[in-house]
Amino acid sequence: METPETLEKLSQLIAAQNRTTHAVRSLAVFIIGYIPWLLAGLALIIFGLANPYSGGGLVLFGSFVILVGSIVVIVQSVSELGKSRVPSVVRAVEVSVDATSTRAHAASEWQCSSCGSLNSKEFNSCTKCFSFRS
Repeated sequence: METPETLEKLSQLIAAQNRTTHAVRSLAVFIIGYIPWLLAGLALIIFGLANPYSGGGLVLFGSFVILVGSIVVIVQSVSELGKSRVPSVVRAVEVSVDATSTRAHAASEWQCSSCGSLNSKEFNSCTKCFSFRS
């Protein structure tokens, strides 16, 4: 049988893996997402330089495509990186006293009303009985 401490450690491990996944995804979004914008912009710039009748308009538009693509990719990458933010380590402790238990638990935990197990506030359902937090 899994203890609440074990479940807490497992939920922390899952949260850490999710943060790592989002950090790696942020790098992948930046690298993979930037390539199409860069290729499209460079193609327009090269075609504009090779064509004497373009008047420099394609070069300007190609530069604009690269600039817009850079902004879009940076916003997407920062959004993914924000999902990998580590929550604050300092946890306030409150004492929860009820009829079944007098164990002190952290303010970042909630107690399931169905089975009484302690769960991280990152989850909306109990990790033991899967009932939703009320």
